[in-house]
Amino acid sequence: MDARLHRAAIRGDVALLLDLLQRDEHILDGVMMMHDHIANENPLHIAAQFGHVDFAKQILSRKPEYVHKLNSQGQSPLHLASGAGHVEVVNLLLKKDVGVCFVRDKRGMTPLHIAARKGRLEVLKELVIAERTAAWVQTDQGEPILHLCASNGQFEALKMLIKLISDNDFVNMKDDDENSILHLLAPEIQIEVIEFLLSNRRLDINCLNIKKYTPLDALVKAPRRSGFKKCKRILCGAGGKRAKEISQALAVNHPKSTWQAHANWLNETKSSLMVVAILIATVTYQAALNPPGGVWQDNYPPRLSPGDNITAIRQWYADYETYIERNSHVVGESVMSSDLSFGYLTFSFFNLISLFQSLSIILLLISGFNLKRRGLMWVLMISMWISIGSMAVSYTICFLCLTNSYAWDNARIDNVEVPPFTYVIVTCAALTLIGPLVIAHLVRLVIRHRKKSRILKFGRSIGTENREGAAIQVSVDQTRTP
Repeated sequence: MDARLHRAAIRGDVALLLDLLQRDEHILDGVMMMHDHIANENPLHIAAQFGHVDFAKQILSRKPEYVHKLNSQGQSPLHLASGAGHVEVVNLLLKKDVGVCFVRDKRGMTPLHIAARKGRLEVLKELVIAERTAAWVQTDQGEPILHLCASNGQFEALKMLIKLISDNDFVNMKDDDENSILHLLAPEIQIEVIEFLLSNRRLDINCLNIKKYTPLDALVKAPRRSGFKKCKRILCGAGGKRAKEISQALAVNHPKSTWQAHANWLNETKSSLMVVAILIATVTYQAALNPPGGVWQDNYPPRLSPGDNITAIRQWYADYETYIERNSHVVGESVMSSDLSFGYLTFSFFNLISLFQSLSIILLLISGFNLKRRGLMWVLMISMWISIGSMAVSYTICFLCLTNSYAWDNARIDNVEVPPFTYVIVTCAALTLIGPLVIAHLVRLVIRHRKKSRILKFGRSIGTENREGAAIQVSVDQTRTP
């Protein structure tokens, strides 16, 4: 930058600027590195920093693109004008381009952040009115603008921002450590600001930060200061609690809350349930098409065709009894159904149940129903139990049918023969581990209903006693009336 132009910008000398432009109309295009502290600066930076409105107007009328230029600190003219508190220059720059409100300097701060940090209330107001969304932008350190005001002691700026932006989500913003604005204000005993916040916005009074502290925890764990008791009383009066109180309340919460938590968990694991249901459906479908032992690849007895001669037909009838003894079959028939018809029917029955239950689970999950409803949750849970249990039973039957029959026929326990059916029962009971879980749920359901019925009976008895007492009181009062 030309030295004469630099001096004119510092003093805001419009006459000197016009004289320089008359002598050299390209003087604003030239840049000369004079000192490190003014490197990359143009005259608009200097005019904005010193608040020379008329000088800035002359520069912008000739070089409007200067409003976007950044100096060596990555600051635009709006950064400098906001930090210095020059409202007229700020308005002038905003009229050229309001998008400069989102430009960050090398410290990751926008013009709004600088105005808030330095407590430039009028500038802050103009910036928020011009671009309200810029107030939601956090610094590069993840610090919201309200936190920036609190950490720099600019509580008037904090109040102004809350008045200008009537949004509860804005007040409940958190920094990278999950601290809300109350986490910062409570340890500093900023009673007036806390009361202002609680009276003007709906705050999450018991939100947790990264250390699992509520604002009340932050107050209690901070060094004691004057006003501690009053601040604690205000937070408690607004519903503030310590983290351990919240955890204790969750541990002994109402069954309805437990059910809600289970519903939330089920909703979150919906995709996993879908994968399991599809896997079960695939396995059972494949087992139906390819049963244990496979299928017959030929017809037995062989089929007679019109071209057969009389000798072949006589031979076929002569071997008819042999065909019957060797279990006749056709192509595609299950081998297992020919030799172990009961086992095959049992396997097919449980395999079919598992397939249909898994398909019903898939349909329920993709239908978009609200899984937080108790009825749908019970249907989903019972269907999954039945599907997994049936698949376990069908696997057990396959295992038994594919095992060498000699091993079963010679099975002994303490020299006592054990029939194969006993092994079927034992194996089914061992593999179907879902049985105890079903029983446990049923027992819990019965106990819960019994407790609920006792509570209802107790409430009815108290209501009856109250009604009888009220009736007696009324009768006594009537006897005392003249």
